[in-house]
Amino acid sequence: MKNVMILMVFLLVGCAVNPTSMVNYSDSQTVASLVTSDTDDYKKITIFRAPNIAKLPETIEYKANQYLQGDSPENSKVYLRAIRSTEGKQLTVYQLYISSNYLASRNSWKFYNEAIDSNGKKLKMNIIDRKVGNCGQYGCSLEETLGIAMLKQDLEEYALTGLKVKLYSKNGSSQIYYIPSGYISGFLDYLN
Repeated sequence: MKNVMILMVFLLVGCAVNPTSMVNYSDSQTVASLVTSDTDDYKKITIFRAPNIAKLPETIEYKANQYLQGDSPENSKVYLRAIRSTEGKQLTVYQLYISSNYLASRNSWKFYNEAIDSNGKKLKMNIIDRKVGNCGQYGCSLEETLGIAMLKQDLEEYALTGLKVKLYSKNGSSQIYYIPSGYISGFLDYLN
């Protein structure tokens, strides 16, 4: 009976595994098959989104004891997106979209203000949104949403090497994100 109970626990835990964690986001064909799009007929644009890779262990780099001030992969979003005019079919904007969700003591926003790639190139960053989530005795869940502008030729280079970008904040903290080369390549393949 004890063995049957143990087997049932393993089966239940196995069923609870998130199937998206088994997806190979370094495989360009897989990524291309997972790109989604939404068209806004009023704005005359289509937004293409690669899958969210925030939960991949290598996407968000952690430092020792950084958890309280570091991103929570469970609630964060990291993906590439492109915005195309539906009238001219020309891609107008490429972005690395990052929604950084972290727990912080009251009034301790990071205020991300700069993005630099591993080659030392400063990337244009736009603040999309800032929100306060739930608050408790240990602080509040804070969310900063950013769009890092990319040129197509930069993405083509990153498709060969991968993209490592470091966000710097006004409070002195920083966060590193890694986007695999196959992920970038798959997104570009889909758009072409």
